[in-house]
Amino acid sequence: MSAQKSAISESLESSLQNYATLAVAAILFTFGVILSGGLLHPAASVTATGGLDLTALVTQFIAGILFVAGIVLAFIKQHLGISVTALFDHAKAVAVGGILFTAGMTFLGLGSQLQATQPLESAILDIIGGILVLLSIVLGGTLGQIAGQSASKSK
Repeated sequence: MSAQKSAISESLESSLQNYATLAVAAILFTFGVILSGGLLHPAASVTATGGLDLTALVTQFIAGILFVAGIVLAFIKQHLGISVTALFDHAKAVAVGGILFTAGMTFLGLGSQLQATQPLESAILDIIGGILVLLSIVLGGTLGQIAGQSASKSK
């Protein structure tokens, strides 16, 4: 039990020591959630006629980039300069996270549109969307840990 408490204390302490990085991560994460329309009420990127709304997709992608970038920065746990440099070094992986987020939010938006008329299809789309958004979160966290470890080794 004390080892577990120690790990929790150590994790919180290392995050709070780099409060500037944590603040920037929180801002990016928050703007990503706001821009996406909220995780519980995603903006619909599929029109009522079944076509894709390109403006909504681009907005979701930008939201996904901000969302994943915030998670990456939070997991790096280094000073702001080192964290931002590491974030730019892994820009392609952040973009992949943004794509996963965009696809997930698109499925969630479509699922919410079908909820009243096709509840089974809606539930399936919501599960797929949730998996994709969760994958973007896992990718961001894992990437942040890897970038943080490599940044601390290069110091």
